[in-house]
Amino acid sequence: MASEQRSPLDGFAGVVVTSLGLFCTAIGVLLLPQSSLTGLWIAAIGANFLASVLVGTTWGRRRLGLDPGGTSAALVFVAIAVVLIVTFIVVNVASASMVSD
Repeated sequence: MASEQRSPLDGFAGVVVTSLGLFCTAIGVLLLPQSSLTGLWIAAIGANFLASVLVGTTWGRRRLGLDPGGTSAALVFVAIAVVLIVTFIVVNVASASMVSD
């Protein structure tokens, strides 16, 4: 019987990304009453991190019927989360500089 290829997200990295996703999602939900756009944006970042763990772990790929060796879907979700983080920072810095002028 061939040994199954393990994903990098099956170990410590998966725990870190899951924790980051849960933290961002919780902060986003807590921010919803103050600013719905900000809350949804941050919750979407967390949801993308959680989705990357779901499709990037061996357990998640088995459950979803995905290719056991593929991690490209997980990388796509992480890339989307990073793009959301960068655009969030750019938009907030730009809006802060407009207010201070």
